[in-house]
Amino acid sequence: MTFARDLVKAASRNYPNKTAFICGDRRASWAQMDRRSDRLARALQGLGLKKGDAVSTLSQERIEVHEHFYACMKTGAIRIGVNARYVWREIEHVLRDSRTRFLFVEDRCLPLINDHLDEIAAMQIILIGIGTTALAYEQEALMAAADGEPQWPALAADDPLFYSYTSGTTGFPKGVILTQRGVVDAILFSVSSFGFSPDDVWYNPSASAWVTIVMSSFNLANGMTTVIPDGGFRIDQFLLDVGRFGVTSVILVPTMIRWIINELSSRSYDLSSWRFLIYGSAPSSPALIRQMREILPCELVQT
Repeated sequence: MTFARDLVKAASRNYPNKTAFICGDRRASWAQMDRRSDRLARALQGLGLKKGDAVSTLSQERIEVHEHFYACMKTGAIRIGVNARYVWREIEHVLRDSRTRFLFVEDRCLPLINDHLDEIAAMQIILIGIGTTALAYEQEALMAAADGEPQWPALAADDPLFYSYTSGTTGFPKGVILTQRGVVDAILFSVSSFGFSPDDVWYNPSASAWVTIVMSSFNLANGMTTVIPDGGFRIDQFLLDVGRFGVTSVILVPTMIRWIINELSSRSYDLSSWRFLIYGSAPSSPALIRQMREILPCELVQT
Protein backbone atom coordinates (compact mmCIF):
# COMPACT_ATOMS: atom_id res chain seq x y z
CA MET A 1 0.00 0.00 0.00
CA THR A 2 0.93 3.67 -0.20
CA PHE A 3 2.07 5.05 3.15
CA ALA A 4 1.97 8.64 4.33
CA ARG A 5 5.75 8.93 3.90
CA ASP A 6 5.31 7.99 0.22
CA LEU A 7 2.93 10.93 -0.17
CA VAL A 8 5.58 13.28 1.24
CA LYS A 9 8.11 12.10 -1.30
CA ALA A 10 5.59 12.29 -4.15
CA ALA A 11 4.64 15.87 -3.28
CA SER A 12 8.32 16.85 -3.12
CA ARG A 13 8.98 15.20 -6.47
CA ASN A 14 5.92 16.62 -8.23
CA TYR A 15 5.79 20.11 -6.66
CA PRO A 16 9.34 20.82 -5.40
CA ASN A 17 9.15 24.62 -5.52
CA LYS A 18 5.48 25.01 -4.65
CA THR A 19 4.63 26.34 -1.19
CA ALA A 20 3.47 23.52 1.06
CA PHE A 21 2.86 25.56 4.22
CA ILE A 22 2.38 29.20 5.15
CA CYS A 23 2.53 30.33 8.76
CA GLY A 24 2.56 34.08 9.32
CA ASP A 25 5.56 35.46 7.45
CA ARG A 26 7.14 32.04 6.99
CA ARG A 27 6.80 29.70 4.02
CA ALA A 28 8.12 26.23 3.28
CA SER A 29 8.19 24.52 -0.11
CA TRP A 30 7.55 20.83 -0.62
CA ALA A 31 11.24 20.23 -1.32
CA GLN A 32 12.14 21.99 1.93
CA MET A 33 9.59 20.02 3.95
CA ASP A 34 10.90 16.75 2.54
CA ARG A 35 14.56 17.66 2.98
CA ARG A 36 14.18 19.01 6.51
CA SER A 37 12.06 16.08 7.69
CA ASP A 38 14.68 13.73 6.22
CA ARG A 39 17.41 15.46 8.23
CA LEU A 40 15.27 15.46 11.36
CA ALA A 41 14.48 11.77 10.91
CA ARG A 42 18.18 11.00 10.50
CA ALA A 43 19.04 13.08 13.57
CA LEU A 44 16.50 11.22 15.70
CA GLN A 45 17.78 7.88 14.47
CA GLY A 46 21.25 9.06 15.44
CA LEU A 47 19.93 9.55 18.98
CA GLY A 48 18.61 5.99 19.00
CA LEU A 49 15.08 6.33 17.61
CA LYS A 50 13.55 3.03 16.53
CA LYS A 51 10.31 2.13 14.78
CA GLY A 52 7.43 2.28 17.26
CA ASP A 53 9.10 4.82 19.56
CA ALA A 54 6.82 7.64 20.69
CA VAL A 55 7.82 11.19 19.72
CA SER A 56 5.82 13.97 21.37
CA THR A 57 5.61 17.65 20.45
CA LEU A 58 4.61 20.40 22.89
CA SER A 59 4.18 23.45 20.71
CA GLN A 60 1.88 26.16 19.50
CA GLU A 61 1.14 26.22 15.78
CA ARG A 62 4.22 26.46 13.57
CA ILE A 63 5.68 24.75 10.50
CA GLU A 64 8.07 22.62 12.57
CA VAL A 65 5.11 20.66 13.96
CA HIS A 66 4.53 19.27 10.47
CA GLU A 67 8.23 18.56 9.92
CA HIS A 68 8.07 16.41 13.05
CA PHE A 69 4.99 14.60 11.76
CA TYR A 70 6.74 13.85 8.47
CA ALA A 71 9.84 12.61 10.29
CA CYS A 72 7.65 10.20 12.26
CA MET A 73 6.02 9.02 9.04
CA LYS A 74 9.41 8.25 7.57
CA THR A 75 10.87 6.43 10.59
CA GLY A 76 7.80 4.50 11.72
CA ALA A 77 7.77 6.46 14.98
CA ILE A 78 4.49 7.26 16.74
CA ARG A 79 3.62 10.95 16.76
CA ILE A 80 1.91 12.53 19.77
CA GLY A 81 0.79 16.14 20.01
CA VAL A 82 0.74 17.50 23.55
CA ASN A 83 -1.85 20.24 23.95
CA ALA A 84 -0.19 23.53 24.88
CA ARG A 85 -3.25 24.34 27.03
CA TYR A 86 -2.69 21.35 29.30
CA VAL A 87 -1.56 21.77 32.90
CA TRP A 88 1.41 19.73 34.09
CA ARG A 89 -0.62 16.78 35.47
CA GLU A 90 -2.20 16.34 32.00
CA ILE A 91 1.14 16.70 30.22
CA GLU A 92 2.68 14.15 32.58
CA HIS A 93 -0.19 11.73 31.99
CA VAL A 94 0.21 11.92 28.19
CA LEU A 95 3.98 11.45 28.40
CA ARG A 96 3.64 8.39 30.66
CA ASP A 97 0.63 6.88 28.92
CA SER A 98 2.24 7.14 25.46
CA ARG A 99 5.65 6.04 26.76
CA THR A 100 7.17 9.06 25.10
CA ARG A 101 10.86 8.70 24.33
CA PHE A 102 11.50 12.09 22.67
CA LEU A 103 9.79 15.37 23.53
CA PHE A 104 10.10 18.47 21.35
CA VAL A 105 9.33 21.69 23.21
CA GLU A 106 9.14 25.11 21.58
CA ASP A 107 10.35 28.21 23.40
CA ARG A 108 6.84 29.54 24.11
CA CYS A 109 5.95 26.31 25.93
CA LEU A 110 9.03 26.06 28.14
CA PRO A 111 7.19 27.52 31.18
CA LEU A 112 4.90 24.48 31.12
CA ILE A 113 7.78 22.09 31.90
CA ASN A 114 10.51 24.19 33.51
CA ASP A 115 9.53 23.17 37.05
CA HIS A 116 9.32 19.49 36.10
CA LEU A 117 12.58 18.77 34.30
CA ASP A 118 13.66 16.26 36.97
CA GLU A 119 10.40 14.34 36.56
CA ILE A 120 10.86 14.27 32.78
CA ALA A 121 14.45 13.06 33.20
CA ALA A 122 13.21 10.28 35.51
CA MET A 123 10.96 9.12 32.65
CA GLN A 124 14.13 8.87 30.49
CA ILE A 125 12.70 11.25 27.92
CA ILE A 126 15.12 13.06 25.59
CA LEU A 127 14.25 16.78 25.39
CA ILE A 128 14.75 18.74 22.16
CA GLY A 129 14.15 22.48 21.96
CA ILE A 130 12.50 24.31 19.08
CA GLY A 131 13.80 27.87 18.97
CA THR A 132 15.56 27.48 22.31
CA THR A 133 18.91 26.16 23.50
CA ALA A 134 17.70 25.71 27.09
CA LEU A 135 17.23 21.93 26.75
CA ALA A 136 19.59 19.01 26.20
CA TYR A 137 19.36 19.29 22.41
CA GLU A 138 18.25 21.96 19.93
CA GLN A 139 16.49 20.96 16.73
CA GLU A 140 18.39 23.06 14.19
CA ALA A 141 21.76 22.03 15.61
CA LEU A 142 20.76 18.36 15.46
CA MET A 143 19.62 18.71 11.87
CA ALA A 144 22.76 20.58 10.84
CA ALA A 145 24.89 17.73 12.18
CA ALA A 146 22.79 14.98 10.58
CA ASP A 147 24.09 13.53 7.33
CA GLY A 148 22.94 10.78 5.02
CA GLU A 149 19.46 9.49 4.33
CA PRO A 150 17.22 8.23 7.13
CA GLN A 151 16.54 4.51 7.29
CA TRP A 152 12.99 3.61 6.29
CA PRO A 153 11.86 0.58 8.29
CA ALA A 154 9.28 -1.80 6.88
CA LEU A 155 5.73 -0.70 7.70
CA ALA A 156 2.39 -2.50 7.88
CA ALA A 157 -1.02 -0.99 7.18
CA ASP A 158 -2.14 -1.40 10.79
CA ASP A 159 1.01 0.03 12.38
CA PRO A 160 0.20 3.08 14.53
CA LEU A 161 1.19 6.41 12.99
CA PHE A 162 0.08 8.58 15.86
CA TYR A 163 -1.91 8.78 19.06
CA SER A 164 -4.49 11.52 19.40
CA TYR A 165 -5.46 12.38 22.97
CA THR A 166 -9.13 13.15 23.43
CA SER A 167 -10.69 16.09 25.19
CA GLY A 168 -14.22 16.76 26.41
CA THR A 169 -14.36 13.59 28.51
CA THR A 170 -14.12 13.07 32.26
CA GLY A 171 -10.77 12.23 33.80
CA PHE A 172 -7.47 12.33 31.96
CA PRO A 173 -7.23 12.54 28.13
CA LYS A 174 -7.47 9.15 26.45
CA GLY A 175 -5.11 8.05 23.70
CA VAL A 176 -6.69 7.00 20.39
CA ILE A 177 -4.60 5.02 17.91
CA LEU A 178 -4.56 6.15 14.26
CA THR A 179 -3.01 3.69 11.87
CA GLN A 180 -0.91 4.11 8.76
CA ARG A 181 -3.80 2.92 6.57
CA GLY A 182 -6.39 5.01 8.40
CA VAL A 183 -4.49 8.27 7.99
CA VAL A 184 -3.76 7.72 4.29
CA ASP A 185 -7.40 6.81 3.63
CA ALA A 186 -8.60 9.89 5.51
CA ILE A 187 -6.31 12.14 3.47
CA LEU A 188 -7.05 10.68 0.03
CA PHE A 189 -10.82 10.24 0.43
CA SER A 190 -11.35 13.61 2.12
CA VAL A 191 -9.58 15.49 -0.67
CA SER A 192 -11.58 13.71 -3.36
CA SER A 193 -14.95 13.93 -1.59
CA PHE A 194 -14.66 17.61 -0.65
CA GLY A 195 -13.42 18.54 -4.12
CA PHE A 196 -10.05 20.13 -3.36
CA SER A 197 -7.78 20.93 -6.31
CA PRO A 198 -4.00 21.42 -6.45
CA ASP A 199 -4.67 25.16 -6.86
CA ASP A 200 -6.62 25.49 -3.61
CA VAL A 201 -5.14 27.37 -0.67
CA TRP A 202 -6.43 25.49 2.36
CA TYR A 203 -6.71 27.07 5.83
CA ASN A 204 -7.00 24.78 8.84
CA PRO A 205 -7.02 26.81 12.08
CA SER A 206 -7.53 23.76 14.34
CA ALA A 207 -4.96 22.85 16.98
CA SER A 208 -2.42 20.40 15.56
CA ALA A 209 -1.99 18.58 18.89
CA TRP A 210 -5.29 16.85 18.17
CA VAL A 211 -6.42 14.51 15.37
CA THR A 212 -7.03 17.55 13.18
CA ILE A 213 -3.37 17.55 12.15
CA VAL A 214 -4.66 15.06 9.56
CA MET A 215 -6.69 17.91 8.04
CA SER A 216 -3.53 20.00 7.73
CA SER A 217 -2.09 17.02 5.87
CA PHE A 218 -4.77 16.94 3.16
CA ASN A 219 -2.25 18.74 0.96
CA LEU A 220 -0.23 15.52 0.76
CA ALA A 221 -2.86 14.20 -1.65
CA ASN A 222 -2.65 16.98 -4.24
CA GLY A 223 0.17 19.40 -3.38
CA MET A 224 -2.11 22.32 -2.49
CA THR A 225 -0.84 25.03 -0.15
CA THR A 226 -1.95 24.86 3.48
CA VAL A 227 -2.10 27.92 5.72
CA ILE A 228 -1.81 27.37 9.48
CA PRO A 229 -2.30 30.02 12.17
CA ASP A 230 0.86 31.61 13.54
CA GLY A 231 0.80 30.46 17.16
CA GLY A 232 -2.95 30.03 17.37
CA PHE A 233 -6.30 31.08 15.90
CA ARG A 234 -7.28 34.76 16.13
CA ILE A 235 -10.35 36.03 14.30
CA ASP A 236 -8.90 39.24 12.88
CA GLN A 237 -5.66 37.55 11.79
CA PHE A 238 -7.57 34.71 10.14
CA LEU A 239 -9.69 37.15 8.11
CA LEU A 240 -6.61 39.15 7.11
CA ASP A 241 -4.85 35.93 6.08
CA VAL A 242 -7.72 34.97 3.77
CA GLY A 243 -7.08 38.06 1.67
CA ARG A 244 -3.32 38.12 2.17
CA PHE A 245 -2.74 34.54 0.98
CA GLY A 246 -5.70 34.09 -1.38
CA VAL A 247 -7.28 31.40 0.79
CA THR A 248 -9.91 29.41 -1.13
CA SER A 249 -11.04 26.75 1.34
CA VAL A 250 -11.49 26.75 5.11
CA ILE A 251 -12.70 24.47 7.89
CA LEU A 252 -14.35 26.02 10.97
CA VAL A 253 -16.53 25.02 13.89
CA PRO A 254 -19.78 26.92 14.62
CA THR A 255 -18.28 28.90 17.52
CA MET A 256 -15.54 30.27 15.25
CA ILE A 257 -18.15 31.13 12.60
CA ARG A 258 -20.17 33.15 15.11
CA TRP A 259 -17.04 35.10 16.06
CA ILE A 260 -16.29 35.76 12.38
CA ILE A 261 -19.82 36.96 11.65
CA ASN A 262 -19.62 39.34 14.60
CA GLU A 263 -16.25 40.65 13.40
CA LEU A 264 -17.58 41.20 9.86
CA SER A 265 -20.44 43.30 11.25
CA SER A 266 -17.97 45.99 12.33
CA ARG A 267 -15.03 45.69 9.90
CA SER A 268 -14.57 44.74 6.25
CA TYR A 269 -12.03 42.25 4.91
CA ASP A 270 -11.04 40.99 1.46
CA LEU A 271 -12.67 37.56 1.26
CA SER A 272 -12.99 37.44 -2.53
CA SER A 273 -10.81 34.32 -2.91
CA TRP A 274 -12.88 32.24 -0.46
CA ARG A 275 -14.49 29.37 -2.43
CA PHE A 276 -15.98 27.02 0.17
CA LEU A 277 -16.34 26.53 3.91
CA ILE A 278 -16.44 23.12 5.58
CA TYR A 279 -18.14 23.33 8.96
CA GLY A 280 -19.21 20.83 11.60
CA SER A 281 -18.19 18.97 14.79
CA ALA A 282 -20.99 20.74 16.71
CA PRO A 283 -24.63 21.59 15.92
CA SER A 284 -25.29 24.63 13.72
CA SER A 285 -28.64 26.28 14.24
CA PRO A 286 -30.86 27.20 11.25
CA ALA A 287 -30.39 30.87 12.20
CA LEU A 288 -26.59 30.54 12.05
CA ILE A 289 -26.74 28.74 8.70
CA ARG A 290 -28.93 31.53 7.30
CA GLN A 291 -26.41 34.12 8.54
CA MET A 292 -23.57 32.15 6.93
CA ARG A 293 -25.40 32.09 3.59
CA GLU A 294 -26.10 35.82 3.76
CA ILE A 295 -22.73 37.09 4.98
CA LEU A 296 -19.99 34.67 3.86
CA PRO A 297 -19.02 34.75 0.15
CA CYS A 298 -18.60 31.00 -0.26
CA GLU A 299 -20.31 27.64 -0.66
CA LEU A 300 -21.10 25.71 2.53
CA VAL A 301 -20.19 22.07 3.12
CA GLN A 302 -21.56 20.55 6.32
CA THR A 303 -19.70 17.55 7.73
